[in-house]
Formats: sequence, C-alpha cells, structure tokens
Amino acid sequence: MRHDDVRNTLVDILAEWALPFAQLVREGVASGEFRAGLDPDATARFLINALQGSVLRGKVDRTTEPFDDFLALAATLLRADA
Repeated sequence: MRHDDVRNTLVDILAEWALPFAQLVREGVASGEFRAGLDPDATARFLINALQGSVLRGKVDRTTEPFDDFLALAATLLRADA
C-alpha cells in the first residue's frame, strides 16, 4: 500500500468519525443543552482533533491527564450554561 493510499484511507475514516459527532452537536444545540451557534461539522472535527491529540499526549506522557483535560474542556466549551 502506498503512502497516499494510507493517507486517503485515514481521511475517509476521520470523515466517518465526524458524522456522529456532528449529529450529536446538532441535537445538543437543538435541545438547548449545547451553546447556540456552534457549527456542527467544524465542532465535530475540532473534537476529533483534540481527542486524537490527547490520546497521543497521554501515550507519550504515560498519563490520563490529557484525556481528562479533553473531557473537562470539551464539556465546558459545548455547554449552553458555561
């Protein structure tokens, strides 16, 4: 498999992962649980990027702190009452 093939496969996988995240954001905004005005697609991509970064950092540092930070900050950024 060539590098471009691997990259294209990963692009497709990350795009598929974004779909349920974007739907969750749409539902959260519609219900009033998430802050109004969030772009569901951009927010989904941000959450996936931040999650992947926290996983990498946690492996490098051998700690769950980056993942814990991700969960706390993602909740704060999304919540309508924050």
